Amino acid sequence: MLDPSRLQAVMVAKQGVFTFHRNWISQPAAIFAEKMGYEAALQFFEQADSSDYYDPTPLNTPVWLVVFEGEWRITAPLGTLTAPFSGCGYVVLNADDGEGMTTWDYSCDALNLER
Repeated sequence: MLDPSRLQAVMVAKQGVFTFHRNWISQPAAIFAEKMGYEAALQFFEQADSSDYYDPTPLNTPVWLVVFEGEWRITAPLGTLTAPFSGCGYVVLNADDGEGMTTWDYSCDALNLER
């Protein structure tokens, strides 16, 4: 059973941040939820090198990383739908206030959740 803070992170991610612009084909299942530093969360996706993009968030910011697996379509600009996507998506939430920091679709095979 999930502890209350982990369950709350999954609920916030699923009901708010991760549903934005997604039309579900199958309900997403939370397959990972852990509290960690922002730098550690970025390393799950090999994005810790901030030279490729500007992100002013301090790397020691406490975050929740929540990963979902499912099937969905993205609602693109002007309401058009993309081709179905089957895989994983992640959400990074600020652990202090629950605000969504980033979300992305990702191949489940590319994730290393056994760290």
